[in-house]
Amino acid sequence: MSACCPPGSEGAPPPSTSTPGRSFLGASSPRGEAVRIPAAAEEDVPSMDCYVSGAPLSSPALERVVLVFTDVFGYEAGNHRLFADVLAARLGGGEEGRATVLVPDLFRGNPIAQPILSSYLPDPIGILATLPAFLYRMRFGCTPQVLERDLTRLIFPWIKSQLKSPEKFDEMGASCVGFCFGGWVAARSLAMEGIPMRCGVGVHPSFIMEGMFWGDEAELVRNTGAKPILLLPAGNDKKSTKAGGEHARALAVARHLPEGEITREFPDMKHGWVSRGDGTKPAVAKRQEEAMDAVVKFLEKNHV
Repeated sequence: MSACCPPGSEGAPPPSTSTPGRSFLGASSPRGEAVRIPAAAEEDVPSMDCYVSGAPLSSPALERVVLVFTDVFGYEAGNHRLFADVLAARLGGGEEGRATVLVPDLFRGNPIAQPILSSYLPDPIGILATLPAFLYRMRFGCTPQVLERDLTRLIFPWIKSQLKSPEKFDEMGASCVGFCFGGWVAARSLAMEGIPMRCGVGVHPSFIMEGMFWGDEAELVRNTGAKPILLLPAGNDKKSTKAGGEHARALAVARHLPEGEITREFPDMKHGWVSRGDGTKPAVAKRQEEAMDAVVKFLEKNHV
């Protein structure tokens, strides 16, 4: 597991989505395509790889664009691409052309967690061996400033350029789903002023890096309160993200909602069960299905 994950979490995922013997909600091979978002030369923003699933952005029937923000292991590892495929299909209600799901490689091929050494060493030795490099990439890789730059000057402009009617994006906006570290990215993007992010879901979210490097967890969570957000913590995730916890309570107050509509705990699951859990295990697959169902219903209700 990585240094930002709580003890007892799911271990490092296979390095590739297409791993023999693995599956996610019945899918074992990605159906989308990997594209390169060109560099914004005038803005001095490097290019970025992105996995695209579902409808082409140019589809005239397009209703939703969803960004999936990965955990620290990156967009080629674990279940991220398969999650995007299933999400795109279900958001469309079975109809082609209604939803596009994007998985941008915010790490640009250099993910925060690179468990090459730790895969061969037991915890906590493996974690300690890779911790310095992990913390360096977390602190200086995808910073709040870099994230805002990439969203506003690269990803969103590229999305608009691909739409049949670019002005449609200002009206439609986007929503997001983030796993672990990606939950922090989702919260940050919801808190940014002027970002057309309508709502977001944090699946086994981790906000620990906010307190470690850039501010206060509670303040970040409060800043997202004006926009709909759903948290789906695992049993070993921080209590603050669960009913009765500080973050869940603050979000419920800001949204004037009961905490049960802000957070849903999966007490029998380990942190990481969706983005890197093994879907061939019946107990894990059942909870992955429940999480996907919660994500789809939340996005359909709030990304309008």
